[in-house]
Amino acid sequence: MVYGATIQDAAHFGFNELNISNAQLAAMGKLRIRLTPGCMQDECLDVFKFWKLLNKQSAY
Repeated sequence: MVYGATIQDAAHFGFNELNISNAQLAAMGKLRIRLTPGCMQDECLDVFKFWKLLNKQSAY
């Protein structure tokens, strides 16, 4: 699994995500997957920043 943004990043921009890490979910499900965090992190944060500029009232 490849991802760039974190739960904390999402929370900073007003999203209320499940506060359990991908590693914890994989371990609980006994999944044998490789996690690759931080991929294109700056670009992922730019998407959040752009969303914020749209001035939406609600994240969902």
